[in-house]
Amino acid sequence: MPHVYESARRHLDGDFPEHQSASAAYTPGGFLLVWLLHNGMVNKAVSDRLHEAIARLNAGQMTAGQLFEAAGGVLSSDMLTTTGNSFGLGYLDRFYFEDYTQLFDEQFDVIWDVDDNDEHLQIVCEMLDAIHDEFDDD
Repeated sequence: MPHVYESARRHLDGDFPEHQSASAAYTPGGFLLVWLLHNGMVNKAVSDRLHEAIARLNAGQMTAGQLFEAAGGVLSSDMLTTTGNSFGLGYLDRFYFEDYTQLFDEQFDVIWDVDDNDEHLQIVCEMLDAIHDEFDDD
């Protein structure tokens, strides 16, 4: 059974606000998936399956959250390379969502209000780059 690192359903079934658009539950996973794709940590079968959606993302016709939704709203161990799973087990499982929340804590009252846009994607990617650099040094 694959290990689940991130899931929109987990958020929706948790303490997700009833008034919030369900699409917001896909944003954290979308940002993470894009970063993993850009860093070659998603396996070829998944990137091949998502080829059209990735092309739409790169053309500005789809957001990161929409890409995550197209991927089924789940990021699991069977989707990642060995390197991706190493990072997943060492960091994603325990710290990603907490760090994501802290990253936007001062800017947004509710984490689900983080806009699924390129500006916020860049902020998350920079955070993950720095963390991954530290992770590699350990």
